[in-house]
Amino acid sequence: MRRTLKCKLEVKGNDKKLLLNTLSIYSCACNYLIKIAVDNKIYRRYDLHKKAYYDIRQKFNLPSQLTITAIWKVIETLKANKRKSIPKFGQYGAVRLNYPRNFSFNYPNISFTSLKGRVKAKVIGAYSDLLNQLLRGEWQITESHLCYDRVKDVFYFNLGLKKEASQVQKGINPIGVDLGIKRMAVTSNGRFFDNKNILHIKYRYDHLKKHLQSKGSKSAKRHLKKLSGKIRRFQKDINHQISKYLLKVVKEIPNGIVVFEKLTYIRNATKVKKRQRCDHSRWAFRELQTFTAYKAEGIGIPVAFVNPRGTSHQCSKCGSMDTVRKGLQFSCHKCNLQLDADLNAARNIASRYCLEARAVCQPANRIARYNGQNSGLAQRTATQGSYKPCNLLRGS
Repeated sequence: MRRTLKCKLEVKGNDKKLLLNTLSIYSCACNYLIKIAVDNKIYRRYDLHKKAYYDIRQKFNLPSQLTITAIWKVIETLKANKRKSIPKFGQYGAVRLNYPRNFSFNYPNISFTSLKGRVKAKVIGAYSDLLNQLLRGEWQITESHLCYDRVKDVFYFNLGLKKEASQVQKGINPIGVDLGIKRMAVTSNGRFFDNKNILHIKYRYDHLKKHLQSKGSKSAKRHLKKLSGKIRRFQKDINHQISKYLLKVVKEIPNGIVVFEKLTYIRNATKVKKRQRCDHSRWAFRELQTFTAYKAEGIGIPVAFVNPRGTSHQCSKCGSMDTVRKGLQFSCHKCNLQLDADLNAARNIASRYCLEARAVCQPANRIARYNGQNSGLAQRTATQGSYKPCNLLRGS
């Protein structure tokens, strides 16, 4: 299991200039390396090392360890790149550092390798819970990154940590989670995470940005710069809160498992109206799934994904597709089930996980409770269930 501890650094005097110079030359070396790798179709560390190691040492005067990490960074970037254009590193790109060769950590002091010897810095801010666990010896330090924020004029050190993952519990009781735009998440046991207030705040920021852009004055541009990324950071914070609440719900159930829909390429597969394009394009479902997955890994709760096809139109009680959905109301013509549409979809996601578990021949004790009309899942789907809204903005 891996985590990253983001530390804010205090760097004084000439050390700051030396670090900025190191970051700048390191980025130039990475751009030079990536051009060599693309021109020669090199996608392995060993081949790029053999081709360009001594050239980089002589041309950019980089220390040997920084040259090696630059080669690793370039190869990893090329493997992760899905665009046709060649990736380009910024002026002050992040420097990858290996522990303990390139840096030493003795809280609150950190020492880095630079172009001219070692540079010392001091940690002045970090996430306290993870930092305390590190100081207690619960984590091991691995490769890390030194970054520079040009807007804030601050250095950050992303300290890489790793340890053995918690023992994962058996996924017997699935909790289906239906993700959406009007409602960010709905669970199969009747928990609703409303998005109304969050959308209102986003629309307010959108209106303000539109008004400032139409002005075009210097003060308006300064205000726009201040608002830059504010909606994105707000959405990220909300996703962190929802993922925490979701796992709290699942943790109350013995041997629970979180089940999501696999929504890859969902934007290409769906058509929306013009007024909905903005919300649809910035729908951060993948981020919410990722946050939930890495938090679940830390407490031993498994996470699974199922095929989303038909979950919104299938009846969760009888399985019929002869249904009607009008807004948030779902009704089945075959069994006359009247249910909230998102709750119906969440229960379909949970039951689909059970069917897939049966299809791959899971042990009988994992699926026996879902067979027959007397199972707990069948009893829950027979009624609408309790409506338990969670207003994150109010902290309830």
